Amino acid sequence: MGGRAKDIERLKQLERRGVPINWAALKRDFNFVVSGIVSMGVDNSEFFELAKSLMKRVGRLKFKCELKTIVLFPIILKGDGMTTADFVRNKRASKSYYIGINIDYGLWMKVRSKRRLQIATETFKSAIGSDS
Repeated sequence: MGGRAKDIERLKQLERRGVPINWAALKRDFNFVVSGIVSMGVDNSEFFELAKSLMKRVGRLKFKCELKTIVLFPIILKGDGMTTADFVRNKRASKSYYIGINIDYGLWMKVRSKRRLQIATETFKSAIGSDS
């Protein structure tokens, strides 16, 4: 069994164990993925909303580029000793960017969902260096 076939089999095993697998994402030319680094009790669903919205736009525009994936790690930590610095990693072999950006825990917990979505959008734009 080749590398791709082994990966698919592993994903099927995970799915049988109850892990949700987005099979459509495997067929896309480009993916935007969110994986939060957050303290217990932090809801970062606005970032998933942003990812879903962005991928709909990408699909409508038939967006093409050499980059295959952007993985955004919103870092929302309470500050109880757990910290990590912002980071950007370019993985040339997989044509991917991994971006981790700290978001103020106190602000995130204080504001409502609409403002959180604005913060998520601003965070993503700053990560990719977009003014628009």
